[in-house]
Amino acid sequence: MTKHLRAPRALFIMFLVTLAIPIFSGCTFVQLFIPPAGLNILPPQDFNTAISKNDVLLVDVHTPAQAHIKGTDHLVPHDKVNEHLEQFPSDKETPIYLYCKTGHMANVAARTLFSQGYTNVYNLDGGAEAWKKAGFPVEE
Repeated sequence: MTKHLRAPRALFIMFLVTLAIPIFSGCTFVQLFIPPAGLNILPPQDFNTAISKNDVLLVDVHTPAQAHIKGTDHLVPHDKVNEHLEQFPSDKETPIYLYCKTGHMANVAARTLFSQGYTNVYNLDGGAEAWKKAGFPVEE
């Protein structure tokens, strides 16, 4: 009788894929899945209220491109923030609201902004997926 090891093999493949995504995107597992210290994470309702105010910067950091929240100021890839610092305010205390598809890429972008001295950085909890699920619109 032959033993079939399909389930363990499938789990092993899923594990490898889970490790490969961060590696090939240029990010470590920790950078993607653990928010940096000081990052303010807001649920969609609070995020919507906050970005409705003046003097905030709204940045989509998801790659590849996705539908955007209305009023998005810039599209900056999460792993290229250092190359686009001219798009960020010189006042390092200006509120910066980041989002991506699920919230993970925004963690990476936030780390970069913190390393550059920015102090008022926010992430949309659950990203654009949670935004849409909460009933808020996006623009193609």
